[in-house]
Order: sequence, then structure tokens, then C-alpha cells
Amino acid sequence: MLIPRSIAAILLANALKLANDNLSTLPFGPDVSHFQGAVDWAKVKAGGASFGIAKASEGLDYVDKQFAANWKGMAAAGLRVRGAYHFAHPAEDAAAQARHFVTTVAMGGRNTSAGDFYVLDIEDVTQQLVDQEIGAAEVVAWCTAWVKTVMTTTGMPARRVVIYTGAWFWDPHTDGSAALSGHPLWVSCYTNASRPSLPKGWGSWALWQFTDSGKIGGVGASVDMSRFNGTLAELEALFADERQEELDDRMRRMLEGRQDEWSLY
Repeated sequence: MLIPRSIAAILLANALKLANDNLSTLPFGPDVSHFQGAVDWAKVKAGGASFGIAKASEGLDYVDKQFAANWKGMAAAGLRVRGAYHFAHPAEDAAAQARHFVTTVAMGGRNTSAGDFYVLDIEDVTQQLVDQEIGAAEVVAWCTAWVKTVMTTTGMPARRVVIYTGAWFWDPHTDGSAALSGHPLWVSCYTNASRPSLPKGWGSWALWQFTDSGKIGGVGASVDMSRFNGTLAELEALFADERQEELDDRMRRMLEGRQDEWSLY
């Protein structure tokens, strides 16, 4: 399942014109985890943010202790676009990690909303790959299994399941695979250039994490900041879904079927 052609065309066109545009006009937002402590999302929104992203889970069983507060706080503040991410451990089972992530998100908010999206964060695990002798084809297969499990479990379309990575990781550890190019790219690239360096396999980016030392009201510590490659209307359109009622029903069924697991949190 690919990003709708019209949206993919918008992202590519926007990427090509950025050299002549003012980057400061693009929608922006922070991504946070427990490292930032409690976040005042109303102040974040008042500071101009159009979206927020929060760490939900990592590996097979870790849950970020601030996720539930962040997930609910973004919605309460009126941010119409919010993301949840999972930090990958490719030495451990992909499908099990995907299910752990989905369960964590369900516990954090009890439903999804139009404007919500999910992220696979695949980076900074070089030592795992070396220690376990995990090759490029295996990394690609792992990522594919994770996104497939998330999409099958939740009903989320591919355009609402985002890949976070950078050329510095993706290219050497997947041989620049294009297997995930049907998913929007959230690229990590800290540079003063007018556009980010893209990992092989993608021709455009949806989100660009351009710094890890951003400042914004409501967040007491330095924070990662990202831009969206388009207008606010295009941001909301990318992560909207006309099947939202179906997604809500699916999440409710999950909640009803896994109460025994969730009682452990």
C-alpha cells in the first residue's frame, strides 16, 4: 500500500522547491520522551507548534513513563496532528515489538484520532547489529515485519506509519533499500543546508528532524525539533483518514480483548 499519488507528488514538489523557500514558514513540532520530563502541551501549541511526537515504547517491554501524559496532553491542547514512536531493537522479534507498541498506544489514549500517526524509529543500534551479526537483508525484513504487523493489527494505512531514520544509518545497514519507500520518511539530518540528505530508497521527505537542541515554551529541556514538508493543510491531509470510525472500532476491540495484559501496567 503506497502513499496516495497526489500526496506523494506534493511531498516531492515541496522537497524540490525548498532551496528557494523560507524554512521557518514550514509547520514544526517537537518530539519528546521521558528525558524532557512533564510537557505543557498548551504552551507548546501557543509557541507555534503544529504537531507533536512522543516516544511510546522500546524493544519488547519498555514503556516510556511520560507517554500516556504526552499522548493525552497533545490532544487536550488541540494539536490536530500527533505521533507516537517505537524505538526498534532489531535483535529481538519484530512482530512482538509491534504488538507491544500498539498495546502501549491503546493504553495511552484508548483510541486513535484523525491526525494520529505511528513511527518506527530505526537508528543508533549499530552495536546490536554487529553483536548479533544481523545483515542488511535481515534489517529490511525486520522493519517490514514491524510495519506490516502494526498495519494489520490497527488498520492504519501506510501513509500513517512513518519511518524515522537517517542516511548515516539506513544506507550502510540496509544497503539503501527502497522496501519501505511506500511509507513517509521522517529524516534525521542536522545541517544548516536548505534541505536534508536523504537515505537511499526515498526521493522526498515528509518530516525533517533538523536539531536536537531546540527550545520551545512548555518543554523545560532542549528538545528535538522537526519540520513538515508542506503546508498545515497538507500535514493534516497526510495523516487524516476517512475510515476513522473503522479504526476506532478496531482499537476498541483490542481493548476489550487484552484487558488481562493491560492490568499489568
